[in-house]
Amino acid sequence: MSATRGGQGPAQSPDRPVLPPPCSAPQSEVVAAVRRFHLLEQAQALPPLGPDALPALLAQFADEGQVRTDYPLVVRPGGEGPFVQSLGDALGAAAEVMADAKILKDNLRRLEKRIKDGLVSEGWPVLMQPLLQSAGAAMSEALGLAPSGVEQLTKDLEGLYTLFPKDALLVGLGPYTSTYLFVLAAHHEAAPRKKALSARLEKVVARVEQVLAVERKKDPSAHAAGALQSGMGGLGSSLVSPAALSSVLGKPRGATAMAPER
Repeated sequence: MSATRGGQGPAQSPDRPVLPPPCSAPQSEVVAAVRRFHLLEQAQALPPLGPDALPALLAQFADEGQVRTDYPLVVRPGGEGPFVQSLGDALGAAAEVMADAKILKDNLRRLEKRIKDGLVSEGWPVLMQPLLQSAGAAMSEALGLAPSGVEQLTKDLEGLYTLFPKDALLVGLGPYTSTYLFVLAAHHEAAPRKKALSARLEKVVARVEQVLAVERKKDPSAHAAGALQSGMGGLGSSLVSPAALSSVLGKPRGATAMAPER
């Protein structure tokens, strides 16, 4: 189209069917013809749509295997790496750190699909390593590679297995997925605090043991022959007489024993 002189609006090209301007008289006839073509004549000429028909824009999703979701999720309870990732993101991030793994990187989608097919639980967390290894072995066999390719892919898969901790979990989508994730997140948050508390308790117990060791030395029976013999051992008591040593040391002096209540 091009603008006409005198401000009469765009000129219609004869080889391009367009609707006339609003001020044109035959507009209703053209619109009626367009409606008949799209809504009546063309619709009646086409066969009825089947139950599996999809809009053309959704044709790429006709194969369910091509549809990717965030599930299953990879959960790392031990704190190594991100706590939760989608399976596709986790496999992709792991493959990125591998230097030479072209065959594996080219088939990550196949590996992801085989893992999803092997996950039969409805949201219940399962260990990732068994599914990952079985899916990798099945994919390697299905690809039908040459012996050199099989060897390289096996090596790459073994490297991939080491990038995921043994306690890594797969959580599928199910009615109780949110509950499982909440529990796993609670354990993940509590684990470092529990570890810090255990370390603090160990220090406190060690200090208490030191205090009690000092108190034991204040006990009047600490310098008795039997107590000295148990502390010296068999070799020491054979070289030094515990009874003679006890008589030399005498009773503990210069300190007050702790009260029994403490």
